[in-house]
Amino acid sequence: MNKKSPKKKSKSLFHKIAHIHLKAASFLLIFYLMLGMLVDPRFLAYDFRQKYSALASSTSVTISLRVIGLPEKPTLNAEAGWESGVSFIDLSWNQTEDTTSFDLYRDSLPLVTGLTQTTYRDENIEKNTFYDYTVLARGPVGETFSDEVHIFSGDHEVYEVPNCQITALDSLPFESAMQTTNLTPVFSGTTNLENALIRIELTGPSTLIATTSANSNGYWSWSALENLSLGSYTISVTATDPENSLISAQTSGSFQLIVATSSTDDDEEDGDEDDNHHEDNHTGSKKTSSNEAIVPQTTTTVPSENPSPAKLNETPTIPIKNLFAIFVSVTNPDKLVYADDDLLVSTKIATADPNFENKPIDLHYTVLNDKNDSLINFSEKVVIPKNKTIGKNIHISNLIPTGKYRVVVSASDQNLTVAGEDFFQVKEYYLLNIGNLQITLSQIMQSLSWIILVLICLLLFFFFLLGLEKFFISHAQRQITENLLSIKGYFGKGKGVQR
Repeated sequence: MNKKSPKKKSKSLFHKIAHIHLKAASFLLIFYLMLGMLVDPRFLAYDFRQKYSALASSTSVTISLRVIGLPEKPTLNAEAGWESGVSFIDLSWNQTEDTTSFDLYRDSLPLVTGLTQTTYRDENIEKNTFYDYTVLARGPVGETFSDEVHIFSGDHEVYEVPNCQITALDSLPFESAMQTTNLTPVFSGTTNLENALIRIELTGPSTLIATTSANSNGYWSWSALENLSLGSYTISVTATDPENSLISAQTSGSFQLIVATSSTDDDEEDGDEDDNHHEDNHTGSKKTSSNEAIVPQTTTTVPSENPSPAKLNETPTIPIKNLFAIFVSVTNPDKLVYADDDLLVSTKIATADPNFENKPIDLHYTVLNDKNDSLINFSEKVVIPKNKTIGKNIHISNLIPTGKYRVVVSASDQNLTVAGEDFFQVKEYYLLNIGNLQITLSQIMQSLSWIILVLICLLLFFFFLLGLEKFFISHAQRQITENLLSIKGYFGKGKGVQR
């Protein structure tokens, strides 16, 4: 008698899909790990950190949105005009909810930041020119752009007197004698000199001299590289025409750098004599600084026959802060650096005292991202050359993501810090560049990692469904009895049916 071999149970479509999914996820994961090890093992750790940060950031934003929400989309209006020989474009927008400040952009570049009002007059324009404006509403949990407004400036003759102003301190409208607790304060402002050379001079408990540049809209932004000492400061900003050094404008103001204070209740509980004496002194210092505050003012430098450097040599004693100036320039074509390539930095040290020439100093090089985080930091001893520039090649790792960066070159001596900076952009080489289709290696790696992450989540979901299916099957088998089958009509009504 031949025994029939038991038939194998055919797998359901669900089981087949899960099996194929497991193989695909395993293949992609192995391919991703092998590609990452081939390129650079550090890239895997960097990519994992990026994914973790993105997921954590998305989670926190989602939680915050339930409480506050993104700023409402502003509506921007623009109107061109002419008055007293000056052409302008008046911009206005509505006040939006969940908004702390506004930033204005012209032709996709920042024009002015940290605005709290809903109007702005742009006088830094040219005749017969089209401009595109957008306003960005900033809030605690995000930001929202308005629609772009396209406007023509007109054909009025424009006579521009050079001007320069400080508009914001730490994203708040700048006012004289204002206070901040940020030890590396961030200043921003505007000038009507395109691509102007900006010189910033801070005087107070510590002295700092720095140079940066404005963009084509005249917007500039600068932040201190190192923590400043607490106290009262005076800031002086000079904007110089890059094509004519005799055309410049200057503005100045003051601010206080204070330590973050505790609540009022804590101050009342600590009401001993020493604390009261300290509080009186602290209050007194505030009053003194308020009375001695320098009102922000704008002055224009008129071209003269005797340039200022000649006058410096005639002065018997020269303050140290006027002896040095550091000018930094990125010499890569179009200030563009590709990943795993060298950043070419040219530094010129200008000094008004010949005794300082051919003297050794320590130059500090720092590369910072748009969040002011230091990515590269090192120092080297150099000799101050006479009428020469110092060239330096800084290797940009392929782990540095694409984006905008700045390189700062500084020198310190006791309480004096002199610094110069320039901006550059990092991009990756394209593995595939066909028309508008441009793909880099990191894009492939990041896309693969996201696909693998989604596949693993789906795989876990499949495992959950399989476990759930097995549970229901075993539960159903335990519930089947002869009595149940009899009730359902599978057994005839007879004796001996189990109850």
